Amino acid sequence: MLIVSQIACNNYQTDLIEIDQSSKLTLKVNRAYNERGIYILNDKYYLNSSLLLPENIKGIHIEDDAIWRPQGATNIPRLSDIEAPFEIFKEKNNDSIYLIKANDTIILRLDKVIE
Repeated sequence: MLIVSQIACNNYQTDLIEIDQSSKLTLKVNRAYNERGIYILNDKYYLNSSLLLPENIKGIHIEDDAIWRPQGATNIPRLSDIEAPFEIFKEKNNDSIYLIKANDTIILRLDKVIE
């Protein structure tokens, strides 16, 4: 028996721009979604979707939409838990991203790339 498998190659993600420490950006994010570990913003930019949020977030509602979680495990909020719309600001050669949603500001720190 011959089984043929066909995989569609999606070049869409190669056209995306990574927001990293060298980026300078002011962006109103109207569309954001998680796809294969990256958080895609306005179909143009991306960040690692597992970027951790500060533990003391109070003003921004983060919904835990897990279907199942092991007993005793808690939800650890991540960037991909924040739904659009929001704004982000980032200065060039800086590891901080300022995310503003509903008049609250969160400062996120990008991980350093180890080469």
